Amino acid sequence: MKKIILTAVIFLLFIVSCSSDYTKPYQEANSLYENKNYDESLKKYKEYIGYNIVNNEKLFDSYIKIAEIYARKGRLDIYQFYINEVRNQILAIEDKEIRKTYLLKINKISNSIVTAQRENKKIKDTNKIEKIYQTAIGFYNKKDYISAYKNLKLIEDTNYKNTLKILNEIEEEVNNTLDNMFKEGFNLYTNGEYKEALKVFDKILSINPDYKEALYYRENSIKKIKVLESM
Repeated sequence: MKKIILTAVIFLLFIVSCSSDYTKPYQEANSLYENKNYDESLKKYKEYIGYNIVNNEKLFDSYIKIAEIYARKGRLDIYQFYINEVRNQILAIEDKEIRKTYLLKINKISNSIVTAQRENKKIKDTNKIEKIYQTAIGFYNKKDYISAYKNLKLIEDTNYKNTLKILNEIEEEVNNTLDNMFKEGFNLYTNGEYKEALKVFDKILSINPDYKEALYYRENSIKKIKVLESM
């Protein structure tokens, strides 16, 4: 009887010891993750998954943490792979409460990833707009109002900083310049210098695509050039 009890105690101690070793990678991974050592925690979570053959909450957490780490690295393809893996395993368990809890957790993470992507895009867009704006300001300070106008028109719809204010300020100067350019192009056109006139009209339209007279005489210049070339 004593031998049986002793054997049972030894067996239980062995099970406890194995259980401790079995969960050790998971515990180490959590510690590394909390300390933002994501690369090492990734290895430990994968090690724990490799030991595990039974669905449980630690396994689910490991998959989710691995997915989050890959999302941080910008590897959304691998992130999605691990999210799909853990979702399939969660759907396979019978415990409805655990299933509900972890599906909600996955949805929350997925939503945060989408939000983060949107914020990153917004930051990139803002950086691009700022670069265009600073380029325009550089031209404006040099009194190169045409170049400043062209750049500011690219971001007019954003109403970024003083964009609209500066556009309104330089609009009259720009229009006067365009009118003078049109006169030059028109004189070339009436003198039969259609190719040179076309260059001027194209330049006007690159600054203001809605300049109607330039549009009209541009089309006529092209027609005149085609007629001359066909003769």
